[in-house]
Amino acid sequence: MRRKDKEITSEDEILRIIQNARICHVAFHDEKYPYIVPLCYGFDHQGNKKSLYFHVAKSGKKLDLIMKNPHVAFEIERDVSIYRGKSVCDYSMVFESVCGTGTMRIIDDENEKIYALQCVTKHNSFYDKNEKHTSAVDTELYNAYFDVEHVQGIVLLELIIESWTGKNSKPH
Repeated sequence: MRRKDKEITSEDEILRIIQNARICHVAFHDEKYPYIVPLCYGFDHQGNKKSLYFHVAKSGKKLDLIMKNPHVAFEIERDVSIYRGKSVCDYSMVFESVCGTGTMRIIDDENEKIYALQCVTKHNSFYDKNEKHTSAVDTELYNAYFDVEHVQGIVLLELIIESWTGKNSKPH
């Protein structure tokens, strides 16, 4: 990263950004230009393995591109706002972000699908992990249980993160 003063090197800080953001932009290799899509996600890390999970349609361009080349790039940002300076040149964007690369795979194993779907559901049940369960539906989503019949016929992807970097852009 060129601007070392904005780089986030703490894994805890990077994890906090990922855990509190909602959308991940994933770039796939395509013929002439990259193909990038915003996706809701779930996150999990066990030991050194860090994964993003996505629930996607049964067919389409993403799956076709993964079959050709599973290497992807991703970007997640949160708390985006405008910093209004005293002059036009002092205006800036304020945000936290994580960018990285990894390998995407289609999950075939039904038990892995269940786990991935639970990660996606839990991640997207609340914007703030300290937020209280506001309804029976919220509680049900957060504590969702899926079995084999729930995941048959659905497609889940796992992005195994190989590298990442964090950035905190604050006005100076």
